[in-house]
Amino acid sequence: MKKLLSTVLFSAVALSAVALSKPGHVNAATKDTDTTVSAPASDKTEADVTYNGGATTVWTSPTVGQQVKRYVATGEHLNFINSKKVFAEIWYETSDHGWVPERYLSINTLQQLSSLTKKADATAVPTQTTSTAEQVAQTSTDNNQAASDAAAQSAAASNAAASSAAASSAAASSVAASNAAASSAAQAAAQQQAQQQAQQQAAAQQQAQQQAAAQQQAQQQAAASQAAVQQQQAPATQTTQTSTNKGTFKISFYDPSVLGSNMGYEGVAANLSVFPKGTKLRITMSNGQVLERTVNDTGSFAYSNPRQLDVAMQGKDIPSAGVLSATVEVINEASANFNQLKSV
Repeated sequence: MKKLLSTVLFSAVALSAVALSKPGHVNAATKDTDTTVSAPASDKTEADVTYNGGATTVWTSPTVGQQVKRYVATGEHLNFINSKKVFAEIWYETSDHGWVPERYLSINTLQQLSSLTKKADATAVPTQTTSTAEQVAQTSTDNNQAASDAAAQSAAASNAAASSAAASSAAASSVAASNAAASSAAQAAAQQQAQQQAQQQAAAQQQAQQQAAAQQQAQQQAAASQAAVQQQQAPATQTTQTSTNKGTFKISFYDPSVLGSNMGYEGVAANLSVFPKGTKLRITMSNGQVLERTVNDTGSFAYSNPRQLDVAMQGKDIPSAGVLSATVEVINEASANFNQLKSV
């Protein structure tokens, strides 16, 4: 019996210790167990969402049974009009009458919310302590709510990641299209530049050819003009030729090369008192051959027979008869120079 009493007493002390170890909560189901502080217009304040594990849930109420109103992203700016302390958690009412727990808000900006927080703490005097079962139930509800928040936040994060991936893919496609367009534009510009250069080169070559042709034409014209001027300035020379018949002469032949002479085959040897050196003779031989020779030599024969001529001729051309007769004429040339310009 004494042992049983000790056991009961220990159980009661343990239960009391458990009850005292839990923080004081305000019953979310009764008006007396939660505190709502409506901030005056001058106390309306704002804060930033700091939770970066996904989207943060905005609830329709801070108490049990609330529903999801909407989601807010990290860094989103919220305006608050009221605050409410439920158990150890302070909730803030947004301007569209949603509720966000304090834990998801920026610590720095929460300093601006001190007026709402102090009013909520000052007036949140619990009037009734919940039992252990109620605390367990509330803890389960809080855990379910946290799990729901985490699931919503994970879904929002997945959606955000998918949206980010789609945006990245679209951006990559846009960059690729932009690069392709830029490459095409660069190729078109290069082709156009090459065509322009080719056209410029062709034009330059054509211009050079035209200049060369014009220069050649100018040179030809200058040469023709100069020739015309020279022709106009050149004296007109007119030569008249007459002959004097000197009768019949005996004609003999000799080959100067055989005699070792270099006088050539254009001369004739004669009696220099009859035909002085330099006299031009036309010799019409009895065989019909006509020769024109210039007196350039003489010989012993000329003194014994002044009417004999010894004609220079290659051995192969000397007539087979050896000696012929011929009619000899002295060619008289008279030149007249007319220093007059010809009309063009």
